Amino acid sequence: MAPEKPTPPQSAKSSSTALAKAQEIGIKVWQVAAPILETQSVRLGHGIDWLLEKGLPQVQTTVATSGLYQKQVQPRLEPVQKRVAPVWSAIQLVLSTLLNKVILPLWTKLLSLLRSRLSEPLTRELSDRAMTVMILAIVLLLYWLVGAISPNPAPAGQSPAPPAPVSQPEANAKALEKVEPRLRAIADAYEESLVMAVNSDFREQPTLDITLSDRWYTLTPTQQNQFAADMLRLSQSQQFPALNARNEAGNLLVRNPVVGNNVIVLQRQPQPDQK
Repeated sequence: MAPEKPTPPQSAKSSSTALAKAQEIGIKVWQVAAPILETQSVRLGHGIDWLLEKGLPQVQTTVATSGLYQKQVQPRLEPVQKRVAPVWSAIQLVLSTLLNKVILPLWTKLLSLLRSRLSEPLTRELSDRAMTVMILAIVLLLYWLVGAISPNPAPAGQSPAPPAPVSQPEANAKALEKVEPRLRAIADAYEESLVMAVNSDFREQPTLDITLSDRWYTLTPTQQNQFAADMLRLSQSQQFPALNARNEAGNLLVRNPVVGNNVIVLQRQPQPDQK
């Protein structure tokens, strides 16, 4: 009988399979990360080109032609540089110590832990640098995937609904509440209890209807004219363009002008039938 061919050990097959899977994962990661890296590299290159072509030449030309750097800028910068240099050196020393004595040892331990979980052939194939690149690529891919599949931010809370418009009767009542106390204060300066009632009429146009007592007739013509002008001024300032002042019998005493600006006084003395 011919001797049987030795079969490859199972561990070698599993190692080659794991290596193939790792290479496949690396290729997929690179396919996703390559466009992102390419885009960022192009942007960085454009920025560097602009800085080298336009930014630095302009600065150099300005400094060379003006001579401001040596005369004014440099003397002011030297004290600052002397103060900043020790601080910057200390920062560099701290960062270097942190990198060499903390970060790199921890990263080396992490890589060793990862290597212990990989097969031996795969461990031999991957250097520390290659593993570092793969880890960074995976982190970048995860960051990109999380950003791509994360839900849209919840819409901001809806702004409160605007207050309901005030009804017209309520607005009219509020307007009248503002006018009445001021009108009575003005009237008391002429004669007490001169104003009996204050109403409003909004059917055709905002009209202020005032009922005056018989004390109206005790005022002099000059006082009547002045008080009538005060009533009209107050009425129009409170969005009542029309004014009617009547006596207790309903006879019209004062009204707003149709033409011009002067108030019209219709009755200064009581009628014979009113006495």
